[in-house]
Amino acid sequence: MAKKQANLLDAIPCVPDGMVLRKEEGLSVMAFPRFKNRFLQRLFSWKGKPLYAHVDFDEHGTAALDLVDGRRTVREIIALLAPHFEGEGEGYEARVALFFSHLHRHGLLKMRG
Repeated sequence: MAKKQANLLDAIPCVPDGMVLRKEEGLSVMAFPRFKNRFLQRLFSWKGKPLYAHVDFDEHGTAALDLVDGRRTVREIIALLAPHFEGEGEGYEARVALFFSHLHRHGLLKMRG
């Protein structure tokens, strides 16, 4: 029997444990540990290396991430973003869905549902 494929638009995006989502100069920045292994964390900390990697988002990514609350679906977030993308032309829905898909694929967001 084939496994039922989940619809991304009905999924609920959530920030995974260990990720930190914050704002810098009005834009979102996601920080996550470089190493899961405690030994490597201690080793690189001792050498003065940064323990966290950072991903900086533009205004569109920030607008989308601001709506991630662990309750809204991707479809609901896309609908709420309509005023933000006004004047950007058509097709923003696919761009937002692709944005969430990439974040999920790279482990920066979890998807429930």
